Amino acid sequence: MNTTTKVFIVINLVLTLGLAYMAMYSYAYDEHWKRRWHKDTRKLAEQLLAVKDKVADHSFQRTRAEQATERLKADLNDAQSDIKLKTEAITRLETEKSALTTSISEKEDAIAAKEKQIGSLQESLEIARKRMKELNDIAQVSRAVAFQLSVKLAEVEDDLNSANTDKDRLAVTIKNLEETGKRKDAYLALVQEKYRDVWQAITSDQVQPSIVVRAQVAAIRNNPANQQDLVMLTVGKDDSVAVGQEFIIYRGNQYIVKVRAERQLDDMVACRVIADTWNTKGEQIKQGDSAQNRMF
Repeated sequence: MNTTTKVFIVINLVLTLGLAYMAMYSYAYDEHWKRRWHKDTRKLAEQLLAVKDKVADHSFQRTRAEQATERLKADLNDAQSDIKLKTEAITRLETEKSALTTSISEKEDAIAAKEKQIGSLQESLEIARKRMKELNDIAQVSRAVAFQLSVKLAEVEDDLNSANTDKDRLAVTIKNLEETGKRKDAYLALVQEKYRDVWQAITSDQVQPSIVVRAQVAAIRNNPANQQDLVMLTVGKDDSVAVGQEFIIYRGNQYIVKVRAERQLDDMVACRVIADTWNTKGEQIKQGDSAQNRMF
């Protein structure tokens, strides 16, 4: 066997081994990518299913939130309508009270004028009586004059009786007006008791601040009697909050209480609860409640 034949055999052997290696490598490479494809496909399907579940849950939560928002809007509209009606009722009652006060004043002036007129008539009557006594002494020469004075006296007495009758009628009218005024005051007191926030908003003469400052309740502290008396709000010196400034605590459209700023921090302000401003429904302050220095 010569050298050329040996070289040819070696080359064939090397080529055969190379082809065998390439065939095994190609098979292993294809099997590896098949397994990788099936694994990635399953993982992607699981992720897609999880995403679908999250989308469905998010859609459900969004629907519930929209329904809750609509209900809150309806409640807010009802509350605003109720406030408007109560405001109109209070305005009407104030107008009626003012009219009644004016009428009473006019009646009092009329009564004073009548009393003055009665006093004048009584003085005239007394003078007439004295005059008639004098005329009786000279009756023989003044019978005609006496007769005329008697007629005048009768007219004066009739005027006096009429004035007394008018006085009694005016007294009854004044009494009725006073009772009506008391009923109006009772209605106003009822509005003040049941709708304290509406009454304070209408009757308050305090100038509303020009800058609206909004915050949230960060913490609440109770006093030894287990009553809420100190509130921390999430505003500070950089938010134009001054010591003594008042805030309204509310939740949604529910008024809770008023607080007054006592101490400033950089990002917090400590407020004291104003005891006589609690709502009539017994609501208490909760962390996360809203706070605002004015409502309008």
